[in-house]
Amino acid sequence: MTYKTFFYSEVSSTREVARQIIRNGEKESFVVVAEKQVSGRGRGKRIWCSPPGGVYLSIAIPSSEITEKGLSFLSAWVVAESIKEETSITPRVKWPNDILIQNKKISGILVETGRGKRAFSLIGIGINLNSRKEDFPAYLRERIVSLKDVAGREIHPEHFLHLLLDNFFQGLKSLKEKGFSYILNKWLEFSLPLGEPITFHSASRVIKGLYWGVGGEGELYIRTMEGKILSFEEGEIINN
Repeated sequence: MTYKTFFYSEVSSTREVARQIIRNGEKESFVVVAEKQVSGRGRGKRIWCSPPGGVYLSIAIPSSEITEKGLSFLSAWVVAESIKEETSITPRVKWPNDILIQNKKISGILVETGRGKRAFSLIGIGINLNSRKEDFPAYLRERIVSLKDVAGREIHPEHFLHLLLDNFFQGLKSLKEKGFSYILNKWLEFSLPLGEPITFHSASRVIKGLYWGVGGEGELYIRTMEGKILSFEEGEIINN
C-alpha cells in the first residue's frame, strides 16, 4: 500500500497536523511523524508526554469498513512485533493497546475511527525509543522505560519507523483480507500472562481480580476474588 509521509521536528501534536491535512483535502492514506510533540494527548484527554528521543506518529487511513477495535488490536500487535524484531525483546500488551517492558510502559496507542465516505481513521502511536527519563515529569519516571535502556544500545529512529510502518500496512492488509480473528491471534502472542493480578477501571467501578484472557471479539475477561468471570468491552487496566 502506498502512502505519503510528513516529517516534522516539532508539532503541537501529530493528530492535529493530520486533521489539518485531511481538512486540506487529502484522500489517501498518510503518516505524520514528529520528533517532539508539545501538546500530545492520550486516552481520556490525558497529556501525552512527548520529549525528544521518542518517535511520535499519526497514521491516517480512509475509514471504509475498518472498526476501531480492529485498528486498536492491529496497532498494538504491530508495535509489539516491531519491538521484538528490532531487539529480540518480547514486550507485553496490556489490554487493549498499552505496550510494556519490565512492567513499565514503553508505548501508548490512541485510535479514533471516522465515519462517512470521506472520513479518516487516525491511529496515534508514541514509542520511547531513545528517551531519557529525566526529560519526563518526575511522577512518570518510574512508570516508563525506553527501548534504548532495555536493549542496551541506541535505536536508529528511521530504521525502526520503516519497520513499524511496513508491519502496520502489511497487517492492515491482513485485517481486511483475513478478518479480526487473525489479528487477535497475533495480539495474543504478546498478551499478559493468564492469572496476572490486575486492577480494572470500568465506567462505574474499580475491580481487583485476575486477568482471565480475551474473547473472540476482543472483550476482556476478569476473574474476581470471589471467583466470578466478568466480561468487559470498554474500560482500562490501571495497573498490573
